[in-house]
This record gives sequence, C-alpha cells and structure tokens, in this order.
Amino acid sequence: MKKVILLLLVSNAFAQPSRHDGYTINAAFTGIDSAMVVLKVQAKTDTALDIPADTVQMVNGKFTFQNRLITPEAYTVTIHGNTQVGFPLYLENGIFTVTGDMDDTKSIVVNGGAYQATMDSLSRAKEIIAANYSSQEEMNRELNDPAITAARRQELLSSSRELSSRINEVDANYIDRYPTSRFALTRFLSTLGHREVSIAEWEEKVIAFTAALPEGSENRLIRQAEQMITTLKSVQVGMPAPDFTMNDPEGNPIRLSDFYKQHKITMIDFWAGWCTPCRMFNPTLVGIYQKYHPQGFGIIGVSFDRTESEWIQAITDDHLTWSQVSELSFWDNHAARLYLVRSIPQNIFVDANGIIIARRLGSDKIDDLLNDFLKEDG
Repeated sequence: MKKVILLLLVSNAFAQPSRHDGYTINAAFTGIDSAMVVLKVQAKTDTALDIPADTVQMVNGKFTFQNRLITPEAYTVTIHGNTQVGFPLYLENGIFTVTGDMDDTKSIVVNGGAYQATMDSLSRAKEIIAANYSSQEEMNRELNDPAITAARRQELLSSSRELSSRINEVDANYIDRYPTSRFALTRFLSTLGHREVSIAEWEEKVIAFTAALPEGSENRLIRQAEQMITTLKSVQVGMPAPDFTMNDPEGNPIRLSDFYKQHKITMIDFWAGWCTPCRMFNPTLVGIYQKYHPQGFGIIGVSFDRTESEWIQAITDDHLTWSQVSELSFWDNHAARLYLVRSIPQNIFVDANGIIIARRLGSDKIDDLLNDFLKEDG
C-alpha cells in the first residue's frame, strides 16, 4: 500500500515539458537587498564546460533570469550576499517563480516546470520514508561512539542499508513507469559505464530517449551518452588498450605501451588512497601479485588521489610493490576518460601486445584468469 501511495505521489508530477519559447525565472527574497546572483549548470563533465554561467544583479531583493536552453537539466542558483546561499533548480523552457528568505534556506520555494515538479515529488516521497529512520547525522554520531556494541553497530548499518534501498526504490519505481522521462535520462547517464551491460542495451536506451524527448539528439545529455558509449566500445575485450603516459611517485614518466611489453599479462588497477573498497582489496591483490609476478604478471596502478602525500602513504601502508602512476587530479584523470572509469576499484587486463583480454574482474576471477592464461602461455 505504501508503494502505491508513493507511486501516485510522483506520477502526478509527470507531464510534457513546456513549449514556452524560453525560460524566465522571477525571484523575490526577503532578508537581503542587493547581491550578485549566478545561474550555472550542475553537471561536472567535459561536455558541460562550454556552458557559460549567467549572472544578474539582485535589486531590492528581486532578480530575473531570461534565456533559452536546449537541454533541460539541473542548475544551481547561487546568491552571493553577506552569506552565500545556493539552491537547485531543474530548468527547462517555461516560467518559474522563486521565493525565499536569505536567513532560512528551507523557506526557498521553486514553482514552475514539469521537471521541477517531478523532482519535488520524488523528494517528498523520500522524506516520507526517511522520517521513519534516524537521520544520517544521528547514525554517524552513534557509529563513531567508542562505546557502541557490535550488535548495535550491526543494527545501525542494517538500518542504513534498508533506508538506502527504500529511497532507491522510489527512483526505480518512477523510472519503471516513465522509462524515457528526463529523470530517467539523468539516472541512465549517472549509471552508464558503472555496470557490465551489453553495448546494444545501452544503445537501445539512447535511441528510446532520443525518440521520446522533443529536442531529440540535440539534448546535451543524449550527446554525452553517445560519446560515452563510443568510449565503451573502444575498451571492450579484443580491442587495443588506449595508451597513456603518467608519472610515478619519483616523477618519472611511465608509458603503458612500454610497460605491458615487459609482461605476459598486465593489470591496469584503477584505485585511490581515499577509496575504502580499494584499500580493503589491496591485501588480496598483494597476495595475487606475489603469486603470479614471477610467471610474468605485472600491475600498473593508476591512482585517483588528490595529494602526493595521501597517494604515497597508501602505497607504503598497503605494501604495494608494483608500478604506480598518477596525475593527482582526482576523477579528472586522463586514463579515467580513456577507459570510462567512473567507479573504483576497477581493472583492465591486457596481454603483451596491448590487447584487452578482460575487464572488471573480482579477486576470484583474477586468480582464474591468471592461472589459465599463464599456464597456457607457459
């Protein structure tokens, strides 16, 4: 019954996007007179870098943005007053009104647009669910208490997983009902490349979005999805591994194509010192390396760390004796773009000729691959 109520709540928000020629955002705030206001797309992707921010001046607590866009998506409005206040707005062509108080961000109300209405309804549905659980702040405080019992820790972790599952179910149920909606496109883009799904399945989804949305292939998110699928095609098993060069901790450049020629099989290990799952897997990987390295197995670690100290400390603490490289640029890593790495730990295996022979293997599969490959090669 609860699922039915939540579905009814979010389904009422779905509608065709406005046919208004452009967008107008009229805003009125209390608690502030003048300020610079910036409207900027939220996306942090290469294809979003050429989307300029729009800036206006607030006068007597009011401001207006007017323009036209092709791709409806999430934007952020930031008011630069004595204190900086920002809020999301799911923008499409149409008329929006915004009201709020600078001293109370919870008072900000955005009206207008089918996409905005959808996101507001999904948020309300999730708030109804979350009200039955402890807040994340409360959970974290109790989890960090040295006096917590093992049983209570397990109870809190189980509760957190249950809450996350139920909240994700809200999104999943909406997408099931509206598989080609703008929200479905956003979620599709966020998951593309995270799972091993056939290229044909990804392409079918893009075709469906292109046909369903009025702007079709002109939609920036659809174009981005097409570019990502093209990248995925280039790094499938049987394809040549894209080459790259990065520096090791001593500042020496290491070229992938030089490295894999020195080994019968090479694992490109995408990881980071700040990545807990990566650090938990490292002891297992150390054992695998010690077992198979004498037979011709090599590893080149590509770190997504941000600082040299964090990177080197993790290498030292985890006893990683294989080659390591990094640009210390977090997710903005050249190799990450070449291989469409959007989650870590992740791996790619190539032979001595640089041909990709496996992707995204767990520890048991790594052992199987190396045992079979090196046995056959030997």
